[in-house]
Amino acid sequence: MQHLIITIEKYKKDLADLVETYGITSPEAIKCNQELDSLIHLLLTTAENKEQSR
Repeated sequence: MQHLIITIEKYKKDLADLVETYGITSPEAIKCNQELDSLIHLLLTTAENKEQSR
């Protein structure tokens, strides 16, 4: 799960850089944001499943 958190942090930084460079509505920023959303969803689902298995 630590790797997932590190990956999310990288995407957050990448998204901020893309927005600064190209704007929030650029295809690059939108794609990065969608990937970030997927990673966050995966993290939350993993944490929830881990909690339920206790």
